[in-house]
Amino acid sequence: RAGRALAAYRERFAATGLYENVVYQGVPAMLDDLRGHRLYVCTAKPAVYAKRIIEHFGLGAYFAGVYGCELDGTRGEKADLIAWLLQREGLESATCVMVGDRSHDMVAAARNGVRGLGALWGYGSEAELVQAGAERTFRSPAELAAWFQGLGSERTGSVYGAAARRYAAHSLTSPHNALYERPAMEALIGDVHGLAVLDLGCGAGVLMRTLVEGGASRVVGIERDAEIAEFARTNLAPGAQIVEADAELSFPAAWDGTFDVVVASLVLHYFPRWDAVLDNVRRALRGRGRLLFSVNHPGDASDGELCGVPVSEYWPTLDITVTTYRWTFRGMRDVLARCGFDVEQVVEPVPLAEMRESAPSVFDDLTQHPAFVLVGARKR
Repeated sequence: RAGRALAAYRERFAATGLYENVVYQGVPAMLDDLRGHRLYVCTAKPAVYAKRIIEHFGLGAYFAGVYGCELDGTRGEKADLIAWLLQREGLESATCVMVGDRSHDMVAAARNGVRGLGALWGYGSEAELVQAGAERTFRSPAELAAWFQGLGSERTGSVYGAAARRYAAHSLTSPHNALYERPAMEALIGDVHGLAVLDLGCGAGVLMRTLVEGGASRVVGIERDAEIAEFARTNLAPGAQIVEADAELSFPAAWDGTFDVVVASLVLHYFPRWDAVLDNVRRALRGRGRLLFSVNHPGDASDGELCGVPVSEYWPTLDITVTTYRWTFRGMRDVLARCGFDVEQVVEPVPLAEMRESAPSVFDDLTQHPAFVLVGARKR
């Protein structure tokens, strides 16, 4: 009986049902804007139907290929289908993104090392997509197209704009850095003798020098901002290396399993989603390697708030406005667990006593209201 019902359903669907659809408003314009990218359809529908639907609505010219399962159920799992698409098209997962509207799209993408982007104009909610690992979510096709169009500048642009070099110099002596976060991070790192350490967002390179002086066998820093990287190289410790790259993009394959410790001082709060960065970190660490990071303190943010909420702050010292993203303690713990890390330490730094003399108002403020929190996690 089930077989007859399925046959009857497919008979009607093939003749009529597959055309009972409506293209979401804004999708054709979005596809026009994305003509510079190679686009593929990857759907749970049988490929034979998906291709007819795409052609019926005049969208075929936008796509380099249409992939779906077979009528017998082969590659019915979305993760298997993505793997098949990547193999058939000769694509590197690190260079691809998956745009979907349900949790299984995000999960399937992650299993293949592909970044997942959530489409909120579909059926899934933002909570569903974020919980499933969506790196970002978009409320409209136009918003998604705008993100893709700005992708190049976003990857190479500066958080600090024209003030990047001034920021690097300022961080050398700023009380928040030199007398507060940096000493706490050095204490959290501990003995590095003989260890290989990767410094994400190495900034002015001060911590890298400390690591070299502490006997680390290898010290590599990643810095996205070219101006800051250039500044850091003027004071780089012998033997240390700085690579200009984005921590969200895939690390070189040669780094896989080669680092004992990854440090990220005041870096992760510049990312609205952490999954891509943490996946890179996990691959770079060997054994039960450690991830040590500091971010803006969540303050009184409740666990019910979504993580990755943008917060803009004016920095009068540099005369710039900087946008970071709020993360609650629960949100940090959840994404770390999802990406294969166990939290071992959570530290609220204490300002050094000398700050009481050099910057008494900052000392009083930080003593009563911690600005940052440090987290120590270990790879499972």
